[in-house]
Amino acid sequence: MVILGLLSVGGCAFSDPRISGTPPTPPVEPEFIENVATSTQELQTTWATVAGLAKLDPDQPKWATMAETLEALWIVVVGPDPVNRIPAFNADIGEPATFATVEEATKDAEEALTSSRDVHREMGKTSSGMDALLWGSIAASCAQMLQGLTGSYQNPVVANQQITVTITDEESALKDLIISYDEAIFALRTSQGFSSWDIAGKLAPMATSLDRQMSRLMLIADERDIQVEAVAIYDLPAGRDDQAAMVLLRASQASVVDSAAVWLASADSGEDATNFLISASTVGLSLGVGTAQWPGFPDTT
Repeated sequence: MVILGLLSVGGCAFSDPRISGTPPTPPVEPEFIENVATSTQELQTTWATVAGLAKLDPDQPKWATMAETLEALWIVVVGPDPVNRIPAFNADIGEPATFATVEEATKDAEEALTSSRDVHREMGKTSSGMDALLWGSIAASCAQMLQGLTGSYQNPVVANQQITVTITDEESALKDLIISYDEAIFALRTSQGFSSWDIAGKLAPMATSLDRQMSRLMLIADERDIQVEAVAIYDLPAGRDDQAAMVLLRASQASVVDSAAVWLASADSGEDATNFLISASTVGLSLGVGTAQWPGFPDTT
C-alpha cells in the first residue's frame, strides 16, 4: 500500500470547509417517496421496541437515549423536507411496545435495529446525492445503537438545520477521504506513544481498523486510476497524555466521518461509500467517543 504523505495545518482534514450551506432540494423521485415510506415504518417499529425496553428498564438511561434518537430520526423522515432535515411538527410516533422481560425486549431491539440498519444501508447503496447520505446516515445511527446495546451509547447533538454537506466531484471527495484516513491513522498511532497502557491498548485496534479501511480505499482509487498526492506535515494538538489522546480520537473520527459523508453525497452510486460511512461512525464507540449521524449531516457528540 502506498504510504501517503502529510498535510499542513492549513490543509488539515480535521477542519473541513465542505460542511456548509444548504443545497437546493432535488426533484422528488418516485423511488425516494417509496424509500421514505419504508424508512418511516422501520424507524417507527424500531422506536416502539427500544422505547418499550426503556420503559421496562428505566435504570439504564441509554435505552431512553436511543429511543430519543430514533424518534428524532423518524420526525425528520416524516417531515416536509427530509433531505434538508426540516422536521415534522405535531407528529405522534405512537406507543412503546410491551415486553415481559428485559431479555425479551433487548432481543427484539437488536432484531429491529439490525433490520433498520440493513434496510437503510441498502437504500443508501442504491441512491445518490443527498438522498444517499440521508439513508446512509440513518443506517450509521442504527449501527451505533446496535453497538450500544452491549457497549457505550451517547446522545447525539441535534444538527443545525441550516448546515449540511456541500457536494463536490467524486474524485476529489475520494481523495479527501483517503487523506482523512491517513491523517487519522497517523494521529492514533502517534497518540499510542504517549497514552497510558490501557488507552493505548484500545487505540491500537481502532488504528488497525482505519488502516484496513484505507487499504480498501486505495484499491478503489487504483481501480479508478485516481492518484493521491501528499503535500506537507500533519499537525497535532498540544498535550501528551490520555486526555490529548482522546481529543485526537474524537477529531480523527469526526474528520473521517465528514469526508465519508461528502464522498457518499458526491458519488454516482452509494454502493461503496455507504459502508465506509457506517464503519467510520462506529470505530470509536467502545471508548464512548462517537460521531453521531443525523440525516444529511454528521454531527459530533
